[in-house]
Amino acid sequence: MSRNADHPSAAARRALIDLVRQVADADRRAFARLYEALAPAVAGNLRAAMPDPADAAAITSATFVEVWWLARFHAAAGTDVSEWIMAIAARRAAERLGADGRTGTDDHPSAVARSPLWPTPAMQDEHHAMALAGLLHDHVRPVNGRVPARAEV
Repeated sequence: MSRNADHPSAAARRALIDLVRQVADADRRAFARLYEALAPAVAGNLRAAMPDPADAAAITSATFVEVWWLARFHAAAGTDVSEWIMAIAARRAAERLGADGRTGTDDHPSAVARSPLWPTPAMQDEHHAMALAGLLHDHVRPVNGRVPARAEV
C-alpha cells in the first residue's frame, strides 16, 4: 500500500498528536475528528491496494477501531500519527490477503481456521463496523442520513 505523498506540516502533525492524546483519554469527539481527518486517505490507499472495495471498507473500520484501543501507546510528541495509522491499515490489508488465501500464505493452521469457534472475516468485519459506528455515533456528520458504519468516506 502506498503512502500518501502529501506530508503534513509540523502544525498538522502536532494537531494529530493532540487528537491521539485526547482519544487516549476516551474522547469520542476527538476520535471523530481524527477519523474525519485521516479516514479518507486510509480508505483511498486501501481501495487502491485491495481487489474488493468491501475489503477496503472493512479494513478501514478495523483500523480505526484499533486506533481507538491503542491510542494511549502512540501519543508521544514524536509520533507520526498518519504513518502509524497507515501502517495499521497496511498490516491489516496484508493479513486479509493472506487469510483469504489470495497470496498463498496462511497465518493460521488449517484446523484452527476451519474451527466453528474461529470468527470468520465477515463476522469480524461486522463487529468492527458496529464498534466504529458506536464510537462515531453523535460525533460525525451523517452520510445520507446515517453515521458511516464501514468507513464510507
